[in-house]
Amino acid sequence: MDEKEKRISVLITGVGGQLGQSIVKSLRLSKIGTTIIGTDCDSLSAGLYRIEKAYIVPQAHERSYIPALIKIIQENSIELVLVGSDKEVEILAEHKKEIENVGTKVLVSDKSVIEVGDKWELVEFLKKNGLNYPETARADDFEAVKKLMQKRFPLIVKARRGSGSKQVHRVQNEEEFQLVIKKMPDAIIQELLLPDEEEYTYGSYHSGNEIIGQMLLKRELMGGLTGKCHVVNNAAIEKYAAAIITRLKPNGPCNIQMRLTERGPVAFEINPRFSSTVIIQAKCGFNAPELALRDKIMKKPIEKQQIKKLIALRFYEELYITEEEHNKMKAHGMIDKPNSEVDYLL
Repeated sequence: MDEKEKRISVLITGVGGQLGQSIVKSLRLSKIGTTIIGTDCDSLSAGLYRIEKAYIVPQAHERSYIPALIKIIQENSIELVLVGSDKEVEILAEHKKEIENVGTKVLVSDKSVIEVGDKWELVEFLKKNGLNYPETARADDFEAVKKLMQKRFPLIVKARRGSGSKQVHRVQNEEEFQLVIKKMPDAIIQELLLPDEEEYTYGSYHSGNEIIGQMLLKRELMGGLTGKCHVVNNAAIEKYAAAIITRLKPNGPCNIQMRLTERGPVAFEINPRFSSTVIIQAKCGFNAPELALRDKIMKKPIEKQQIKKLIALRFYEELYITEEEHNKMKAHGMIDKPNSEVDYLL
């Protein structure tokens, strides 16, 4: 039977955000047939209106979130759950066994792996494994902060958790540092990794035993996220990134943000989940959501990647729905085969 004929029922959470939408797009590119069910907490999330069936769910921190998700999984015979937002990663890892008891699989790493999403824990992990790390101090360690400030400015002040440029500040002197740290008492202070133009994102898929897919992109940021990028080959960076993944052993996808410095590649952020660049990776030949289907559901050998060295340029687009369609979503908390229109750049 053709892979497109047999459809796998997949639930993607957080389809309102860039990450969730990138997972949807990646599955649309896949050779494997899927029925995509999506969830989000906002009835005006664009991704809800571009899939086969959509549900409004409580926010991830609410007690009713997991029961609502389990009900959707049972009603739609979901075979695989893919996590499409940062806020849902920890809660789904915590409740993975409970959810899988109804006969589905949840693609999420163990909580011990997710801990490296905390940027202080990442530094400790890199140190422990003898890998390059950014010189870092916790805001409450005054001696370490003082030493870092005496060595150099500018410095980076950032929240321990979170991705993109949210709560990330480049401070040029002690006065700027004091202004920022008053608002972020739990932050970490980090050396500025240079040069700015040598920033990379590495996407990978780990089966639990080995890395079965990977891609390295050199990127330029736009609003803290990848705005432009292209596929590159760099043996030193790929060796460093693969060493991190091999020691970390994530369950499925994991992405690493790093810069190539004078002392070699240095990671400053790891997210044990799909990257928001997952659609770019898929278009260039590394389709991590498709690998998840082959690895977890189909149990088929993984085909060798056919990499295309493309340049990705992100742009804005709009989606339109009728008030009637939105009212249906609000009234019923779900919608089957939603209607919407998209204006693409011509």
